[in-house]
Formats: sequence, C-alpha cells, structure tokens
Amino acid sequence: RLAQLQAQQGQIPSEAIIDGICILVGGIFLLAPGFLTDIIGLFMLIPQTRGTAKALLQKLFHRMIQNGSFIFISRR
Repeated sequence: RLAQLQAQQGQIPSEAIIDGICILVGGIFLLAPGFLTDIIGLFMLIPQTRGTAKALLQKLFHRMIQNGSFIFISRR
C-alpha cells in the first residue's frame, strides 16, 4: 500500500520494494541455465553490488511514473 501511495503522489517506490525486486530477479536468473545468467543473478543477490541495479531500477520507475505508464490496480 505504501508503494501505491508513493506512486500516486509521483514518488519513487521505497527501497524495500526495489530490494525485493532485485532479489526476485536475481533468483530467477540463478535458476535459468547459463554462465552469464548466473553472473547476473549473483550480481543482483549480493548487497554490495545490488546498489547498481537498484539505481537503474529507480531511474526506470521514475521515468515510468513521469510518463504515466506505471499503473496500480487496486481490488477491494
């Protein structure tokens, strides 16, 4: 809910959500076969190197929010 409020107000989603996305994507890359995907997966799982991926995701989210292409669907 906090991420929804932040996106509706034009703010970038919080660090915890971006960390979760990086960990999820890193795990998926580790499950995929291949040497390159393993390197990318480890890169996204190690906290010291995850900062680079988080910065890229923050820029992507900021651009999507400004363009209006980032949409939350709320079911009640």
